Amino acid sequence: MAKLAASTANLRPHVFLSFKTEERLAAIRLKDALILAGYGVWWQEDIQCGREWHGDIDTALSLAGCVVVLWSNASVRLSIAGKS
Repeated sequence: MAKLAASTANLRPHVFLSFKTEERLAAIRLKDALILAGYGVWWQEDIQCGREWHGDIDTALSLAGCVVVLWSNASVRLSIAGKS
């Protein structure tokens, strides 16, 4: 299955990949491995410039067969700091 386009018109069940920008290299490795294994992957870097990205993300999440969130020390620290 090829990489899913950002256009919500063609979305089908896929893996929704969520990550912090600092974890981009790890996300690329995971995305590539998932695609090689035959999964469709939606990630934020597929959003086309000028599109209403909130709507694209909401639609991609609602149609996802699976959601994978990459947690790192940086994302955990940010999450904890936001709760203080």
